[in-house]
Order: sequence, then C-alpha cells, then structure tokens
Amino acid sequence: MKGGSRSGNVVIFRFCHLKVRSRDCTILRMTIPVCFPRPFPDAARLKPDGDLTETLALSYRRAGLPGHVLAALSGGADSAALVCMLSSLREEWGFSLEAVHVNHGLRPEAGQDEDFCRQLCALLSVPLTVRRIFLSGKSEDEARRLRYAALREEAEKRGAGVAAAHHLRDQGETILMNLMRGSVRGLGGMREICRLGEKTVLWRPLLSVSPNILRSYLAERGIPWTEDATNSDTRYLRNAVRHDILPLMEKARPGALRHIVGTGIVLREESDWLDGEAAAVIRGRCAVDPFPFISAPALYASPPVLRRRCLRLFLEALGAGDQADARLIGALAGLDEGASFAVRGGYTAVRGKEYLYFVPSVPAAALRPAESPFTGDVGDGRRTQSLSAALYRSCVTRYPLPGDVILPFGHRSRRTLMEYFGKMKTDRYFRLRIPVVASGNEVIWAVGVGASELARRTSPGEERLLLSWPHPLPGDADGSLFTTQQPTMGGAKP
Repeated sequence: MKGGSRSGNVVIFRFCHLKVRSRDCTILRMTIPVCFPRPFPDAARLKPDGDLTETLALSYRRAGLPGHVLAALSGGADSAALVCMLSSLREEWGFSLEAVHVNHGLRPEAGQDEDFCRQLCALLSVPLTVRRIFLSGKSEDEARRLRYAALREEAEKRGAGVAAAHHLRDQGETILMNLMRGSVRGLGGMREICRLGEKTVLWRPLLSVSPNILRSYLAERGIPWTEDATNSDTRYLRNAVRHDILPLMEKARPGALRHIVGTGIVLREESDWLDGEAAAVIRGRCAVDPFPFISAPALYASPPVLRRRCLRLFLEALGAGDQADARLIGALAGLDEGASFAVRGGYTAVRGKEYLYFVPSVPAAALRPAESPFTGDVGDGRRTQSLSAALYRSCVTRYPLPGDVILPFGHRSRRTLMEYFGKMKTDRYFRLRIPVVASGNEVIWAVGVGASELARRTSPGEERLLLSWPHPLPGDADGSLFTTQQPTMGGAKP
C-alpha cells in the first residue's frame, strides 16, 4: 500500500493526509487515521545514526549546551523528526525538552495536525503546549510573524531556547528568495543560532541536513507525519522555488543546492565582518533616540561599500530595516550636503554639515525631568537646574511651540526661543525636539541649552527643587548601539 508499511497487523501511514485529483482537476482531500507503531520506539531506537548525532552534537555545543529546549512542532516530517531525535538525546545530554504547536486555523486540517502533535508528544513523553492564533486574513507572512511571536512568548516564560527544524533545502530556498528580492545580507540565509526577541535564542540544528535524511529517519522507525497540501501550491514563492526552480538548477548543475548553501555560508561570514567594520565607524557617532542622526563626516568619509553597510545597520536600529533596499541605501549613501530624501516609516533624511539627520514626522511624547530636594546645588543650566517648586508646578514639559519666548539667564530682555537657540548655536534640526519646561509660552528651562533668568527667582523660605534630565537629548551619541555579542541559548551549562 503506497505511503504505508506493515508491522504485524498494524498499517503505519507515513502521511496523515492523502490528496487525489478528480477529473475536473479539483483537489480533494482524504483523511487517513494515523497509526503509530506499537510498541513505540524507545530512546535507543529513536537515536539518530552516528553522522546525524554528530551533526546535532556539534550544533548543540555551538548553541551553548542549552539546559531547556522548546521545539517548534508543526506535525510535518522535519519538525517531527527533530522532536523525536531531541527526545532520544535529552537524558544523555542533560537537557529538558518541551514542544509547542501553533494552530493558525488556516486550513481545514489544522485540527487534525494538532491532534497528531498531541499523540506524538504523548508517546514521546514530551510536554506539549498548543497555541491557537487568529489571523485577520490568510496571509502566510502574518501567520509566520504570529507563530514566532507565540514561540518567543512561550520560551520567555520558561527561560528556554527555541529549536526549529529548518533544513538544507529550506536554507537553499531562502537564499534564492532573498536573491530575487535584492536582499544583500539575506544572501547568507538563515543563521544556525540567532536572537528571537531580546531574551530568546532561536536554534536551527538541521541546516546542513537534507530533508530526505529526515524522512528516511522517520520511515525506518515507522513514525508517521503530516503533509500540508498548500506546500505544493506554486503560487507561493517558496513553493515555486522548491518545485520548479531548484529542480531545474539541480538538473543543469548537479549539487547546485549544496553549492548555493555553501556560498551562503561564505557570504554570511564576509557580511558579519563587514557589519563589524561598519559598527566601528558609527559606534558613538550616532543615536536613534530621541532624534536619529549619524555623524556625516564619519559616514561620508568611508568607502562606498562600508558607507552602505553603516546605513543598513543604522536603519535596522531605527526599526526601518525592512525599508533598507538598494534604492534607499544608494540614495542616502550619495546624498549631497543640504539635500533630503523621504524614508518610509515617517522620517525624512537630511544631510547637514555635521550630521545626517532622520527627521521624524511625529515626535515622541516629551519626557519629564527627575525631581530631587534642593540641597544648595543650583544646577548647570543644561542637565540640571534648580527651580521654585511653586513655579515648576505651574509648568509643563513639552517641545517648543510657535510664540515661545525666554528671558536668558543674566539678561533683562526676552527673545524668541528660536532666536535664543540660534545665539546658543543649537543645531537647527534639533531645535524643535529640545524639551522645554514652560509656563504658557514662557520657557523657564530649555533642557541641554540653558535656563531663564526666572529660574533663579525665589521668595524667602520658598521651597525649591533640583531638576535633572536623565534621558538622551538631540545630538547625544549613543555609545551602546552596535555592541554585538554572540547569542547562546537560555539555561546554558558550563
């Protein structure tokens, strides 16, 4: 019987679902009851052969010897094989294992896939968490984003790392898709170990393993898996690459897949080196909060290839990495002094003499200064300033508005706030993002610039406060940006 084998009187189907094509070319689906082998293979039989075990062991060490692993389980052959293999190695290697199944509800068979995962994990004695997510549409991109968000949330609850079953062919497909999209850094493909959010690490131990090996591993042990019919729909780019493009490439040049993946490894290493060089150029010479900028002399004195990578790193830090295509990077890299360029996401890039500014269309809400009791320190007028408590309670902290005035410290006549900023040589692009403590249109303190004469006026016995500004100001470089550290999975043992 095709798709199955016999063990005694039990029929073991390697596919949960079969699909047939009727005369009118409509795809029909037939659900086949899933039969697991009885008795189910023990850990010794589930353990992969020597080469595959060595592949997993080397990757496990590179991941930092995680003590708690959360495996993503869809029910497909790849994830089923990964969970089975990890379950056979957990006692020997000393880690705890759980699985998470995310039910998107996109397909009629989603409930059957969930049932399959429950049965498999019960037989393996692997705790399973099922997350059901609701999509606004039938977008694969949205499903992927919400799936990874669910995995990250579950991992953070446990302090675990996430293990995913992406394999050699997935890697080759990803590299080709990124080439089609014009993603320069994407030519390195997926990383074996990378961050999934700030606290969680994503581990892909099977990136060098062919999917045929994973299916053979399951078939030899009589373990079934599920098949997603949408994986054959070539309207999706990945499926077109898998079923049409890669087979043609393999036919024209046998071994093309491994050559593509091998080239991706080299490109990733070179890209990582270039990232480090670019980070060294702009580290301590840029900021994303509260006003994004990069030092123009440092950026534009760099060779074009390094300049482009600096811009790509900065846009990613700014949260606009998905906009960093060749057109935008090229435009910013060649921007003349005084010229501007619109960046999707609410910024306009403007090149000045000292800075390349990213002017936000909507500024963030102004923060407030910290308050402490007055001890005799009148402040420096920039980061700290003493003030009458009664006067401060009549003030608000905001950004400059038209009509604002200030009586500069030590002066007798008022000026408009913009005239004052000009006199103080405040960068003109930063002026509208400088926090001010103001009562009506009367500015008492322009944080980072100077205070009003009114700030030192007080009545005998009147309570005073010392205000301090602990937040970044426009023009403050952020030295913590682009400090990199190789991620390792949570719960790592020495």
